[in-house]
Amino acid sequence: MPHVIIDGPNIFIKLFQRLPDPPESYFRKFVMDGKSLKQSGDSYLRRLEEMYQINCTHDNHDKLTPTELEEILLFLQVANKANEK
Repeated sequence: MPHVIIDGPNIFIKLFQRLPDPPESYFRKFVMDGKSLKQSGDSYLRRLEEMYQINCTHDNHDKLTPTELEEILLFLQVANKANEK
């Protein structure tokens, strides 16, 4: 569960350590269809909405291709590994 608000460029540092397991799968679900995740009653998403005062009703299926999503995921994984050093 999210415990503290993280803003700015640090929001992606240790991102996958903060997401529910399995984190890569959760990331894909969140990015592609926050609306369905919210409708499922996801407790992590509810907590994010409360902490950040946001409403996650996005659906990116028609905006991001699977390749683009994987490229975003890869970029964040590489960036996180670089920050571990």
